This record gives sequence, C-alpha cells and structure tokens, in this order.
Amino acid sequence: MLLKRNFSHSATLLRRRARAPIFPHLKDKTPIFSAFHKNKNIPFNILRDVLKIKQMDHTTLNSIQHAWLLFVSVNDLSDLKDVVSQHDPAEVWRGSIRLANASPMILNGLVNIWKSEETRNELNMLPDTPELLVGSLIYHQKYDTAFSVFETLLKDEKDVHWAPIIDVCIALENTEGMKILSRIYDCYSQKKLHSEVLRHLRELKLREPYINQWNNVFVAAGDFPQESSEYLNQEFESMLESSNLRSMKNCIKNLAGYKKPAGWLRPSTEKILVRYITQSKEQVECLLETLRSFGARNFTLEFWKDVYALSTVPTTMLDHRLKLVDIDINHPTISASRIKRLSNENIESFWKIISAESRQTVLNKSSLSILTVAVKSSSIDKAYDYCLHLLSLHPKLKDHISKTFIFEMTKKIQSEKTHSDVLSRFESFLEGNELMSDKIQNYFIHSDLVMSKYHSAIKRLESLLSQPDSVVESKTVDSVVKHLTRTQKDVTPQLGLFDDNLSYQILDLTLRCLDHCTELNNRTWRRLLMIVGKTYEMDQVSTFFINIVPRLHDQSTGLRLHPANQNHPLRQVFDEKMLKNVLEWGFMKTPDNPWCGFELIKSLEKEGVYVPENFMKKHLVRLTKVLHGGSEVYIPKRLRDERRTVPLDVSSTVDTINRIQYGS
Repeated sequence: MLLKRNFSHSATLLRRRARAPIFPHLKDKTPIFSAFHKNKNIPFNILRDVLKIKQMDHTTLNSIQHAWLLFVSVNDLSDLKDVVSQHDPAEVWRGSIRLANASPMILNGLVNIWKSEETRNELNMLPDTPELLVGSLIYHQKYDTAFSVFETLLKDEKDVHWAPIIDVCIALENTEGMKILSRIYDCYSQKKLHSEVLRHLRELKLREPYINQWNNVFVAAGDFPQESSEYLNQEFESMLESSNLRSMKNCIKNLAGYKKPAGWLRPSTEKILVRYITQSKEQVECLLETLRSFGARNFTLEFWKDVYALSTVPTTMLDHRLKLVDIDINHPTISASRIKRLSNENIESFWKIISAESRQTVLNKSSLSILTVAVKSSSIDKAYDYCLHLLSLHPKLKDHISKTFIFEMTKKIQSEKTHSDVLSRFESFLEGNELMSDKIQNYFIHSDLVMSKYHSAIKRLESLLSQPDSVVESKTVDSVVKHLTRTQKDVTPQLGLFDDNLSYQILDLTLRCLDHCTELNNRTWRRLLMIVGKTYEMDQVSTFFINIVPRLHDQSTGLRLHPANQNHPLRQVFDEKMLKNVLEWGFMKTPDNPWCGFELIKSLEKEGVYVPENFMKKHLVRLTKVLHGGSEVYIPKRLRDERRTVPLDVSSTVDTINRIQYGS
C-alpha cells in the first residue's frame, strides 16, 4: 500500500511538472561562481562579487542615506551633490542602489533622477545604474519591482547593458532568476534570450562544454533562435570540436519537441549535421534522430549526397528514407555518391545501374562521376564499354569523357600494375573514329609522364609540335618540365635514339612547347628559368630571359599591377631567389666576366622587372668578398669550387659594378 501511494504521488508530481512552463535553468553554478569569485578567502556573494556592490563604512553610508532622505522629503539635491563630490561617484551610486533595495522611497527617487538626463549627468551617475538596480532587486527576490523598474527605465532604450542582469540571474541557484530574466527580455525584444545569454557566457570565458549545457537547457525550454538554424551553428561546431557528441545528441532531441518555421533549416547547418552523423559510433540512430528533429522533408539534396558519400548508414536504409520524402534515388545530385557506395557494397547492383545508364539516350550530369567509379571497380571491360557508350552518345563532349577515363585509368594502372593495354585500345578507338583531338593528346602525354613512359611521352609531344596550329596545354608543359627534369636518371635508358645530352634534348622540347601554349603559370616559368640557367651558357640564358619578359607582361594586362607589386607575374617569376641565382650563374659560368649576371639583371630591370636595390647591394658585396677575400673569408659551399682569382684590385671591381649600375 505504501509503495502504491508513493508511486501515485510521483505520477501526480510528474503531471504537474509537465503542465508547468519550462524555463532554462542549470543547477551546476560552480563555473560561474569561479569566474566571479576573486577573493577565495571569503565566501562567494552575488551582490559583492557580481554587481561589485561592496560593504561600506557606516559613516559614508549614513551620509548617503541622509542625502537621499533630504531629497525624497523636500526635493533638495544639494546634500546628494555634496556627497557625490566628496566621495567616489561609483561608490556613492552603488551604495544608493544598496539603500534602494531596502527603501521604496529611495528607489523611487533613484528612478526619478535617472529619468532626467540633465540631473543624472549633473550627479555623475554610473551609465549602467538602471541595470545594476534591476540586478540587485532580482538578487533580493523583488522580481515584480525589478520588472517594473526595467519597464520604466530600459524598455525603450536601444542599448541595454545586459551583463549585470544576466550575471545575477545565471548565478542564482533557484529557477526564479531565469524566469524573471525571460520575462524581462520578452518585454524588450521579440528575439529569443538564447543568443544573448550564450554570447555573454563566452565573454566570461567559460569552458565550451559548460556553455553547451546551457545551450541544451535553453533548447529544452523552446528558447532558441526562430529566424534560422544558423544561429545554432556556433553551438553545434563547439560540440563537434570538443567531441561532445552526447551534448549534441541531447540538443537535437530537444529540438524535436518544437515546431520550426518553414525554411528554418539552412544548408550550413546541414553540413554540420553530416559531420555529426559521420563522427558518431551509432550513425543510423543519429541519422534517424536528426531527421525527426529537423523534419526529413526539410533537408536538401546536398545533405543526402553527403550522407551517401561519407556515412556508413546502409544504402538500403538511405534509399528507403528518400522514397518516404518522394526523392528519386537516381537524381543526378545524389546518384554519383550512391553508385560509388554500391561499387563497394553490392557490385552486382552497381553493374545493373551501369547497364541501365548505358541504355540512356541523354548524358546525365552524373555520367562522368559514374564513369570515374566504374573505372575504379573490378570490371575494367565493363567500364571501357560504358566509356565508349558515352562517347557515342555525345561526341561533342569527347574531351571531358576522355580526360576522365584516361586520368582514372592511369591511376588504376599505377596502383594495380595491370590493364596497361586498355589505354592503347582506347587510343586506337579514338583514332579509328576520328575522335582524337589536341586536348586528348595532352591527356595521353600526361598519362605517359605519370607512368614514366618518357619515350612515348616525347614521341607524342614531337608529333603534336609538328602540327603548326596544335595546342599544348599549360598543364602539359608543367608536367613535362616537372617529370622529365626531375627523373633524368630514369629517362636515359629509354632514349637511346636521342642526343646524349639529355638536358638539352628535354629543354629544347620544352621551349618549343612555348610557341604552342597560350599561358603558363608562374611556378612553371620559374622552374623553366632555373633549368635554362643551369643548362646553358650565360649569353643564351640572357637571350631567353629577355625574350620571355614581354610574355609575362602580357599575362598581367588585365591585372593593372605595378611591377613592384608582389602579385605581378614578373615579380613572382623574377623573385629574389631567381635574381640571386642569376648573379651566381654569371659568377660561376664566366671566369673572365664574373659580373655578367649583374649585367643581365640590369637589362631585365630596363625591360620592367623590379629589382630590390638593398637586396642587390647585399649580394654584390658578398660576391666581391668571394673574389678578393683572403683565406679567412667565408665562401658559400656552392661557390667554393668556383672561386675566382682576378688580377684586379677591389677598387677596379667597384668601378666595374658602378659602370654596369650607372652606365658610366
């Protein structure tokens, strides 16, 4: 009987609580107390530690009280002015607030003085006096009075200093503080209290997990921004970054109990929710909870695409969920991610889809993505057939289709060391059906270089360059420079039919490409100039460097940049490192004229290349020391073997440099 009575009582209590309005309240106040409690030798006190209303000596307090009694009885401000002038104004007004909590007459007087801007300025009142007064009234549990004072003094103000009021309310250990704070904020703004409080908690530099707890109690109370889900993004990001997935799970569950406006869920929040799902150990449960909380029909196709691509939720379940919200599982936005999943989960279903795609008479947006997945799968022949189908379906897109197949097939051949004949078959097909183009030839050259087939790559490039109107893409030139020059040892055995001097052979081929390439990126130009400088003699280097300056000028036509600007192509190609190398090449390549590198730099400067004066002085002095210094002079390692012994003295060297510098 006793058990029955207790159980009945508990059920009644739960029903009462269910009917009662919910206010955001967190029992754990320890972090808040720690943030305000500076003097650990005395107990924490909200009035003293939060509002800075400290105990005063009786003499000062009595003088303030006497001045107030004179004002409220005969409307005489003279004593109050005297007290303010004789003491610290901040101390006087905090003492006045302390007195106002105990005396309705002083409270009314304080309110009336604040209403007069002239009087409050004359008395040097604290700018946040109304907020401190409201906070102190809440602390003394005078909630209706606090609301009345706020409504009278602050309701129509544009800028309210919320800190004192919020600090008191979040520090109170009962729920009444948050109740009155919600009531006050509702009369001031149509927005929710959530953002104001959480922003203030971060200003207090509290730990993110604790702020997450506050976020959850606000959401549980239905107090969260109604304008957009983006206002919750910071909280979600915080939970994910701190791996506080349980807190995020609770927040999402709490959101489920409240209706959100149409369009409330934003794509930026969807991205965060995908991260939450994929980071969770129970991805299925997290997905279902997320769909319930935000409404499955509110999610965009991009969300489903990412879930297919990144999560481990079974494909069958995702397919079922899409059908429930009337989304076609073959929609182009999500089909590529879905098909990629099937290639790993169910290869038979994957090839059924490929077969269905092969019967299509229109090229879908996802067709190239499907081709990529098909090449990565186990059946290369089926992928090859699918590629040919796409080419027959839309020959105008042959460049895009061929690029996808060649690049993906190259990766597969590299990783598995098999199927090396597939690209040869594909090339024969393109040539036999007159589908070959300059772009596709560029893709084959890149493929050969990646697979270290340098003989084949050079043959293709020679063939391409033999046609006067052919186009060599900048990426191809970059690949030629990068692969052929970095792997000369690997190239040599395959190039028996070429000249013995491989550097000249490669460089000649690369330089010929420049006439067939419209624009190179600055990185490729720098790499190419370094090769030229290391390979040729200085007269040839000078000719080449001078000749490319107009091309780099042309690349900057639309930028309208000064040559000294760091973003100008000339400045990026002829940077300080390049200029330093030019100086040293001249020094090392021409013993009879060690300053020919400096002469080249001056010629480049006349053509518009920016040359930092202080930088040049520094390195000219350094090379002069190398020329004329004794054994005690430090010689850089790369110059040690090239040290010159010249008959000229230092003054003659200086004259030579001045002649080059100033032309005299």
